[in-house]
Amino acid sequence: MFELSPRREPPWDVVDHKEVSPVPSYLPDSGVTIVSIFPNDISRTFTFNCPSKVQSPRRTHSRSSSVSSISSLLTLSRSSSNASSESEGGSSTSSRASSRKAKEDVRPTELSPQTVRDAIVFARNELLGSIELRKLGANVFFFEGWSVTKFRKGSSDQYRLQVCYTGRPAKAIFLSEGAPPTFPPFLDVTEGW
Repeated sequence: MFELSPRREPPWDVVDHKEVSPVPSYLPDSGVTIVSIFPNDISRTFTFNCPSKVQSPRRTHSRSSSVSSISSLLTLSRSSSNASSESEGGSSTSSRASSRKAKEDVRPTELSPQTVRDAIVFARNELLGSIELRKLGANVFFFEGWSVTKFRKGSSDQYRLQVCYTGRPAKAIFLSEGAPPTFPPFLDVTEGW
């Protein structure tokens, strides 16, 4: 009989990695009153695939403008986990992990710094709008940070971005008519990609 061996595909190589440790989102004089801060950080990892072949344009529905801007560029799959914060160290360990996968068919484009920033903003908005945070009643992150890893498959021009977004959920009251900040901290770190 014939022996079938698994198809060997080239591995994903790490091309670059950028990280911003969680930092405070609001300053004391920013016109925001923090009502409560939840005890655990929440993290979610998003993987964006950018295939080398251009697919035909397809119309996809979107829930917000940030979703439509990034969903028109990359294919998304995501997983989530809650992380409890350790004292003094500032690092997080996974206390409970649950996998949730979602796929969206979209058309790719080249992987530019703006695409990376859009992926980070998308990850933040998805995490902030998640069911977990809505159940808690949280509307902002007291601390937030992110990491991005850029992968390339072998020597091809197929890329993958992995965005891990972490935040400490909080309830806030805004004293002025201003809305909460809509951008992750230190997005300029992605320049030069």
